[in-house]
Amino acid sequence: MIRQAKVEMAAGGKDPSPETWGSIISAKCPKAVEIFKSCGLTFGDLPKSPPGTASRGDSVVMKSSTKDKIKGNVREAKGKVKEESGEAIGNPNLRDRGTDEKVSGKIQKKVGDVKKVFGK
Repeated sequence: MIRQAKVEMAAGGKDPSPETWGSIISAKCPKAVEIFKSCGLTFGDLPKSPPGTASRGDSVVMKSSTKDKIKGNVREAKGKVKEESGEAIGNPNLRDRGTDEKVSGKIQKKVGDVKKVFGK
């Protein structure tokens, strides 16, 4: 959905500012809004280019350490949602899978930190 929105904006020649992205993401991805709010973030907090990235035309090139940190954050957030959902509905299997995913996200973030130290 977000990729489709990016294509629509590029075709219209609009500037993809954080506010513009925020309105598009809000309309097309309501779960993203919930995740942002639960983390205490707003779409205005989004930088135009994420740290550790370089823009090349339509694509963004990211260092592998940055990718690991982002993937770790996403995995950790997904795990937290699963863990709390399992807790709320009384499903220990879902809760345990969420805990596992949350821990693996933390590990992946640490891998990104280590890569950053070594400059990869």
